[in-house]
Amino acid sequence: MTNVKSSFNINLSYGRLVFVLCILLLWISLNLSYYFVISPLYAYSGFTFNPDIHKLIESLFITLFIAFLLPWKIRKPSDFMVNILFTMSVLPTLSLYWLRGENRLYTYMLIISFIVVRVVVKMTPEIKLLRIKRGIKLGWIVSLIFTITILGYLIYRGGLRYFNLNLLKVYDFRREVGAVINVGIFGYLNTWVFKLFNPVLISWSLYKRRYTLFVFFTCLQVVFFGISSHKSVLFYPLLIIALFILLQKYRTMNVFFLTLFGAIGLTVILAIVFKQVVPASLLIRRVFFVPARLNYAYYDFFSQEGFVYMSNSVLSSFINYPFAYSPPQMISVYLQGHPYTWMNNGFLATSYMHFGFCGMIVYSFIVGLLLGIVDSLSKNRLPLWFSTSLVIVPFFSLFTSADLTTALLTHSLGPSLIILWLFSSRSTFVEGRGKKCSIKLKSAT
Repeated sequence: MTNVKSSFNINLSYGRLVFVLCILLLWISLNLSYYFVISPLYAYSGFTFNPDIHKLIESLFITLFIAFLLPWKIRKPSDFMVNILFTMSVLPTLSLYWLRGENRLYTYMLIISFIVVRVVVKMTPEIKLLRIKRGIKLGWIVSLIFTITILGYLIYRGGLRYFNLNLLKVYDFRREVGAVINVGIFGYLNTWVFKLFNPVLISWSLYKRRYTLFVFFTCLQVVFFGISSHKSVLFYPLLIIALFILLQKYRTMNVFFLTLFGAIGLTVILAIVFKQVVPASLLIRRVFFVPARLNYAYYDFFSQEGFVYMSNSVLSSFINYPFAYSPPQMISVYLQGHPYTWMNNGFLATSYMHFGFCGMIVYSFIVGLLLGIVDSLSKNRLPLWFSTSLVIVPFFSLFTSADLTTALLTHSLGPSLIILWLFSSRSTFVEGRGKKCSIKLKSAT
């Protein structure tokens, strides 16, 4: 018995060690890619190289410290999404912290806020919610109706006239097509279909092994990208496929980290050896370092000009908004001298914009609570990869490009929780290949 227990502890320690090593490799690759590619090519747009050796040591220590706090085994949706928050927002911010000699106080508050998310998720008790009969069927039908309706609406409004699949030309079409299709309530419904309802249909088709439907809805997502000119819309099916493979087979983040490490290395080689800089710009600059830089830009601007106190959204009737343009446009004015670029960022930046450091803590508590609700809705009711796929896109927006209140409505985070609740009415699911888990549920008519 002792030998078995010792063997388990050794394996657990080995798994954690590999996990930490993968994070360290990713951190190193981000630093080197910034030095060799991003800064030389894009220093003119603010990606300068002003290293601070003391902050380098701090960055390394904090990265290793968090690596030992993160869940290295993926047992529930929040385990995966906390890792995504760390990878896409916290880790590149830690790199810029020393690469550009950024503000120490904000950096440490960002780390504390992330830890708050992690702690609240772990402490959130399981929430018992009423289930309804035929919730799965209702969720599928609602998703299908919204998707087909919006497809018809986009065609009716002439969206096909702006159809474009060239990633380099999306900004040439986005503003013009947005003025045509994002009219009134459809400004919300379009985003819900792009980020939630059609991805739900893709996930459900993959889960049911209905490959013809899977291909159809995936191609439909490409159509939505071609009309909307939002690059992220094109990559949602790839994210779902990645979840399907990663969370069914491996149940650890190591493969994910190593894949990112390899992708970053490949784009660096393409940029340096073959002078093909577009892949590095799209992956390294846009995905990792633009949000990280905007974290500091939001702090720099609003610490000098004053907080918004949600006067741009839910409290607009009670508090006067103090600026001439919206917050993302004000950051554009601050960084580029004009208001024509919407520089959105995730909740770690916008929470400071609203209420300063207190806002970062409060928002992080709410985000942790939302992740805990996702775990409660999913536990023993849905396959891990499937439940995660239903909410990953709205949460990804919350982590990288949307304020909390905006993510809940505009970016479909609130509706995604309702869809997850409907699908979690299922009493039997298949986990892996042929392994059934049956749960007896009390359903309401």
